[in-house]
Amino acid sequence: MIIHLLIIQIVTFVILLLVLRQIFYKQLNEALLRLQGLHKLNLARENELKERIEAVNREREEKLAVARDEADKIIKEAVLASAKLTSDMEASAEAKVSVAMSRANLDLQRKEQAMLALRQQDILQAAVKLVAAAFSVKGMDVLHGQLVDEAIEELLGLDPSMFVSCGQDISVSCTALLDEARKVRIKGILVEKTGHAVDVTFNEAQDLVAGISIHAGAMTIDGTLRNKLGRVLEHLQKI
Repeated sequence: MIIHLLIIQIVTFVILLLVLRQIFYKQLNEALLRLQGLHKLNLARENELKERIEAVNREREEKLAVARDEADKIIKEAVLASAKLTSDMEASAEAKVSVAMSRANLDLQRKEQAMLALRQQDILQAAVKLVAAAFSVKGMDVLHGQLVDEAIEELLGLDPSMFVSCGQDISVSCTALLDEARKVRIKGILVEKTGHAVDVTFNEAQDLVAGISIHAGAMTIDGTLRNKLGRVLEHLQKI
């Protein structure tokens, strides 16, 4: 009797297992299929996301490369522009310095020439005074006459073409009034050279010390002691 009951329980258990297996197998199988589907979907989404991430990374790298290239280009252009600007500024500064130095040199030369001219005038004036002081009155008269005669000879030797622009009015300055013979000779030479009548005015100028100065239009014949000494001074400076 116990064995029979045990067999019945075993059979019942087996039947129950079969029934339960039959009931839950389909659900489990569907669940597994759904899980597999979800797994495949997740894998697909994961791959898609991975591809997107890779695409984004590639795009980012490309943009970074372009940005680096543009930055390098901008830096190079800035360096070149800075170098050019520096070069231009240096060239401009050098040009300005050169111009300033040239102007300073010219100004210095002008000042030196002006000082030299003043010094020459002072030396010349001192020489004239020295000669005047060294000669007696008679000696100065002899010197004056010699200088006048030399000026007349110089006037006589000039080419008539040099007197084309001379008008009728001609002035003669000297330290003392000339004798009539010299006045007549000077006037005769001037008429001959100009080719027309002239009105010669003789003026006394004590500051000439000795000699004569003839002004005919734009031309001047300087036969004064001061001019003679000036020529000597120029000659001495060249030696």
